[in-house]
Amino acid sequence: RRLLAYRGRTLAADLDFHAANPSERRTILLAGASGLVGTQLAALLSGGGHAVRRLVRHTADAARGEVRWDPATASFDPAALGDVDVVINLAGHPIAGRFTPAHLRLVRESRVDATRLLATGLASRAGDGRPRALINASASGYYGPDREDEPLTEDAPAGDGELAAIVAAWEEATRPASEAGVRVAVVRTGIVQSPA
Repeated sequence: RRLLAYRGRTLAADLDFHAANPSERRTILLAGASGLVGTQLAALLSGGGHAVRRLVRHTADAARGEVRWDPATASFDPAALGDVDVVINLAGHPIAGRFTPAHLRLVRESRVDATRLLATGLASRAGDGRPRALINASASGYYGPDREDEPLTEDAPAGDGELAAIVAAWEEATRPASEAGVRVAVVRTGIVQSPA
């Protein structure tokens, strides 16, 4: 009952959101669709009539709107971006965990490599006349620790520490898309929680 009540509240909030924010229907490629944010975002977007395609690591099912990418070879077919209006990149190994060298390496590689792959794919399609956008996840870890007394804005420099360096490299990996004229938005979030 609690789960159904939660889903009912979520659906009602999603419908209210779409009623207050009508928009043209878009085709969206979503990387990280199976994560906490990705599952909620996919439901919100598809509930609003947008075509949501999921970038997946397993064998893709085109009928389900999936596009396969191979993290081992860091490749996917940029032709899959042909009719895509927006790429939303939430992919990456979870940051939560002990900050061992192995964990931080996984966090860095999964985020930076996936972002560079998508940004390069978007850049390769930039000349076809279709306006596209990249919305790329990032983290408030960009600012580093111990900056409580400082006003932190999008223009503030990256902080110190390994996590700040990873996040700075993650954001830098969007550069091929922005240099090719693709609109890029980087969203720095903190800890994400869900009532689910």
